[in-house]
Amino acid sequence: EIMGNQAGTETKIWTNMLRGTCQENWAWITVPFDVSADYHTYAFNITADSISWMVDGVAYRTVATDSFPDVRTAAQSGSFREFISVWG
Repeated sequence: EIMGNQAGTETKIWTNMLRGTCQENWAWITVPFDVSADYHTYAFNITADSISWMVDGVAYRTVATDSFPDVRTAAQSGSFREFISVWG
């Protein structure tokens, strides 16, 4: 999950990983630009070992999945479901 919040020349972006029975693993990240000033590409990079939240090809948060066996199993099996929400 990715959600942005404008705060001056920087933007705070909410990132979250829901797992198990809706257990959250969230964090605010700060990107050094105003996300509302132009178009941007938001993505996840999901590997067998980690999940990264990305903006314009740059990873701003990476979480190792070794302490989350349910996430690791889902990512490796292809049953992992990712969502991006855009709020204005």
